Amino acid sequence: MNMQFFEVSQAADEAARLGRWMMDQCYKVEDNELANRLSKVGDMLVEFDMPYGTRWNDFTKDEKRFVIKCKEIWEKQR
Repeated sequence: MNMQFFEVSQAADEAARLGRWMMDQCYKVEDNELANRLSKVGDMLVEFDMPYGTRWNDFTKDEKRFVIKCKEIWEKQR
């Protein structure tokens, strides 16, 4: 079955879940720089693969590594 224009892709749904988890973690860390990074990258993931949202190419190499590392931690905690 084809996706309709108003449906969210599976990649966008998973990215949004990870992004919200990352933003929740920023309240649990004491390092302000890490908290800001979690918040910024998490926000980018919430809008990932949405119309006019972020794409994988919009992330820097460091942000991509950070997302992958956070996803590993997130999956271990689930």
